[in-house]
Amino acid sequence: MTIVRRGFSIRLAAGAIDVFLGAVVALLLSETTGRWFAERSIVMLRIGSPDTFWHGPVPMILGILGHFAHGAPFALLLVLLPEALFGAGPGKWLLGLHVTSGDGAPAAAPQRWLRWSIKCVGLWCMPLALILGSSAVAAVALAATAVTLAGFLVAIGPRSLALHDRLADTAVFGARRAAPPAAP
Repeated sequence: MTIVRRGFSIRLAAGAIDVFLGAVVALLLSETTGRWFAERSIVMLRIGSPDTFWHGPVPMILGILGHFAHGAPFALLLVLLPEALFGAGPGKWLLGLHVTSGDGAPAAAPQRWLRWSIKCVGLWCMPLALILGSSAVAAVALAATAVTLAGFLVAIGPRSLALHDRLADTAVFGARRAAPPAAP
């Protein structure tokens, strides 16, 4: 097996594993952390108040999803934290991937933290907005999330570098089986 830069599809699979585990953690924390974030959300966004713009389907959907929806960003942040600490979150670890420096050498801790901070900016801004009670920080979180999601699509290119990889000078490497020898 050789260690090579891995492409978009396996990284997408690792991300799907992380999202699934984040949903499990969010369900487990929904009655504690999720409830707290939901209560902060109602106060911060003034949901139910006649002078707020939070009318219609968005508060209704959040109400249906309940504490799970409000705690999901925090839960996913927890699931992705090992990526900053060790160079691989659960999804990457299960698929044999790891975050490296752009040249394939092990990524230094500051590189991993910068990459994680950029990748997860929406996830850590939303809980921060609820903790601070700031709708301005919530708006920044939503905008940052949109930019980050668009940045993931850049990874489809030939170098497979998402926005956070480009800005932190990192890449995702993993083992790839060697092709079987050609028949004589």
